[in-house]
Amino acid sequence: MYGDLMEALRAGDARPLSGWLAERGVDTEALWRLPRWNTAPAPGTGPADRRPPDRARAARRVVAEQLPKVADEPCGPALLLLAVVGYVEDAWDITYHFGPLWQTLRAARAVVAEHGTPAGPGSSGSAGSSAGPVDTAVSAAVVRGALAWTEWLDAAITVENMLSCGLRPAQLRAAESACAAAEAVMAAVRPAETAHPELCAYLRDSADLQRDYYRAVAEAVRAVDAFLTSGAPLDAAIDRLAGTERRLAPRGNLYASELRAHRFALQALRDRADADWLRVEHGKIVYVHPFALRDAAPSEVVAAVRRAAHAWPLAGARPRQVHASLNLNDVWHGGDILGRRYEGALAELPDVVLEGLGGEDIGRLTAEIRFSEMGNHYVRFEAELWDASPDDVYHLMCHAGHQFGACRVTFGPEPGAAAPDGARPGVVPDPGRPDREPPGGGGRDGDGWAGHGGDGEGRDGTAGLSFPRLADLAMALVTDVTTALRAEPATADVWLVARAGQSQLVLCVDSASLTRGPAPTGPRREVRTAEELTGAMGAQVLTNPVSHLVGAIAEWARFPVSHALAHGSVLVHDVYLVRTPNTTLLAAPGSAQWTNGTRGTTAEFAASLDGLFAGWLAELAVHHERTGALRRRLPGPESGTELHADELAAIAAEVDAEKLRLDNFAIETRALVLMVQSPSLVSSPVTAELLRLLLDGSGFRRRSEELRLQTDEVAGERLVLLLDKLAARRAARQRGKLEVLLAVIAAAGVSGIVQVLQAGLGSGGPAASWALIGVTAIVLAAAGAGYWAARSIGKTY
Repeated sequence: MYGDLMEALRAGDARPLSGWLAERGVDTEALWRLPRWNTAPAPGTGPADRRPPDRARAARRVVAEQLPKVADEPCGPALLLLAVVGYVEDAWDITYHFGPLWQTLRAARAVVAEHGTPAGPGSSGSAGSSAGPVDTAVSAAVVRGALAWTEWLDAAITVENMLSCGLRPAQLRAAESACAAAEAVMAAVRPAETAHPELCAYLRDSADLQRDYYRAVAEAVRAVDAFLTSGAPLDAAIDRLAGTERRLAPRGNLYASELRAHRFALQALRDRADADWLRVEHGKIVYVHPFALRDAAPSEVVAAVRRAAHAWPLAGARPRQVHASLNLNDVWHGGDILGRRYEGALAELPDVVLEGLGGEDIGRLTAEIRFSEMGNHYVRFEAELWDASPDDVYHLMCHAGHQFGACRVTFGPEPGAAAPDGARPGVVPDPGRPDREPPGGGGRDGDGWAGHGGDGEGRDGTAGLSFPRLADLAMALVTDVTTALRAEPATADVWLVARAGQSQLVLCVDSASLTRGPAPTGPRREVRTAEELTGAMGAQVLTNPVSHLVGAIAEWARFPVSHALAHGSVLVHDVYLVRTPNTTLLAAPGSAQWTNGTRGTTAEFAASLDGLFAGWLAELAVHHERTGALRRRLPGPESGTELHADELAAIAAEVDAEKLRLDNFAIETRALVLMVQSPSLVSSPVTAELLRLLLDGSGFRRRSEELRLQTDEVAGERLVLLLDKLAARRAARQRGKLEVLLAVIAAAGVSGIVQVLQAGLGSGGPAASWALIGVTAIVLAAAGAGYWAARSIGKTY
């Protein structure tokens, strides 16, 4: 009955099924929008605005509205579920926002399970079907198969999420759940194969493919876990991946390519099984999330923080302490002739706890917000490394990105502290922000963190809020900072420039060792030089940028140590510096730990400048828009519209004000760029040279020059053209007045004026005087009009 639809689905074409549903009145566009992160109406300025908190409820409502339209069709609810699965898979191919995918699947499954499954033989079923007992049983079997198919996709998405989080035990459990769901699909549709052979064959064959795929993935996860912990061989897992890859290639190249990526990574691990492997004995990872605040002087922002930040609610918590200065090494005791230097205020926050969606412990980080009088503000998280493997370091580094897998990020209790009444110290009640969503009820079908988890923001179940990623927490913090600053008179007009993907990572390695093979239990040899560090297996984790996604198990094994995106150099004796687009490595295994602190703060300072540039470019865009609006208010000659003199004067005044603002902006940015590049910013010539290297690696000079050119373009092209246009309008108007006056004078004629003068003088007395006064007035008026017009024509606004 559905042969053509299923044949198209096998070929990867869901359009015929969508058309079939649309013919029956189903709003397929509404279903298509559900799993997509960027289909929220009227998005605001922050990433959270693109993930509305009512996604799960909206999905339930939409599916419930569409289900009755196919309820009377044989297997109609099952076909509706297949369409939803197809829409979710399409979205999955292009997004790492897994929450909308899970929420759509769980909503569709819940609605169909409750309202779309026939009750069984002898009943017409809750869907209102008039089918007989046999047809009802067959339809129920197909719907159960489709429901199990949504369970498979739910688990499959979770496999990828746990891969991104580096939680191999959880990834293994999810892969096994995917296999079990695939087997449930095959078992469910078996009674309906005679009545609906094409539909059942499609579900059976698809489930069979996925079972083979996730069995191979599960074996690979087990093998990698055993290899990294004990050095166990990988050959059987590699052979299993290769064999499954060959079987699946004719049926689905997408899954074959994924297996190939896993196989390549395992082969790279096996090839270096007997090499020296890196262990980071001690170090730290600092996550820098820079942001800018415009239309408020940085000094006023810092003053407001010092005065009032101790009471600010920030992402569900309050600062533990607010310091009136930054905790800087005295190498920053620099400055210029104007007394400017790097200084500011610091808001310490409660520690941040990272957990997997199943409660797995990932780590604990310190958190703070640094406010600078130079304007380079940033949110700072710090994770300490102890005896970390390359795999451990890699997945902790991945937390810097906003594309990382969804986990559970909350403010935790103080270490060893007992929270009164179960509340967490430092955590305040949820202020009811609309962009933060409660996680919903328990069970796998919950709308939030329950079961496999979700990707929305919400309460953590006790107090405060939870977030899926560090980047989301950082965005919530800076958004709340902006809200708090707007309540202060001196910063009431402040606006925020920040984005979740704008982050930098500073990785400091204080000590490291080498083991023969990946197992951490064997003898160790300490790392003393940069050459020993970079020659070890796992060093590529330290010298590569944070990727935009994780595509394979232990994919870091195939990364090169040296590549085009890395700029590395040995600074002094054993200090090794590597700068990539979003990371900075400072390795000093032979130095006292405290000596690396200055280098770390210098690297953080350089990383924080990204927010400064983002703020400058945003403000320049505002200038560009304002000048464009002024130009649009001044009609061209072809329009035939003539503005009144008062309107021209008002526009001219606004242009003057905009030019002054732009001039001040140019002065501010260039002065700050010069200060950052000045050796007087720090008191140590060695630190100044380190900062220069970091700035060169980040493209600071190139970006500064681009900013200068763009500023000149706005001032030179937009404003100058507008000024020329205004001057031409004023000149044309004054010429017109002058020509009218001259025409009057010409009409009267010089001889006529002379005759009037002669007549008046000839009559003598008062008449002569009045004649002379009149002629003088005419001459002076003509001269004044000519001078006024000439001056107006030549004036520049």
